[in-house]
Amino acid sequence: MAQFLGLFPRSYAEAEKWVKAAHKVGTEWSKSLCTGCRLHSHGEAAVSVQSNGVDIVTWMATGRIKINTKGRNDSPTLAKINACLPDGYRVVKKGGAVHLTGPAGNVAVFLSSTIFRVSDAAEEDEAAESPAEAAT
Repeated sequence: MAQFLGLFPRSYAEAEKWVKAAHKVGTEWSKSLCTGCRLHSHGEAAVSVQSNGVDIVTWMATGRIKINTKGRNDSPTLAKINACLPDGYRVVKKGGAVHLTGPAGNVAVFLSSTIFRVSDAAEEDEAAESPAEAAT
């Protein structure tokens, strides 16, 4: 269901830009994204995408991401969640459980919710290369 791609932010930084563009930083704020979905700011601590009143993806200022299906593990809910996840991450339903996969493979298996942190290997590689580049 690619119809949701581009409708939702994919990171805390991107979501925060949308909130700042509305001049609502540090306050509770909500904006319609598509039918039944809203971008909701929880002050400076987190920003979430809500589907039918449930925070399905919450990006926290700490770098953590919470996925919450509230037990609605149907295709439309999972498609909306996938449209919000960083590149390389996705959720799929296998059996009765939801599997979160990332670039390195399976990250979590859950029924209703999970919290994870994206490990950005590219940033780690850049940090490792920076001292060598500075010496040249």
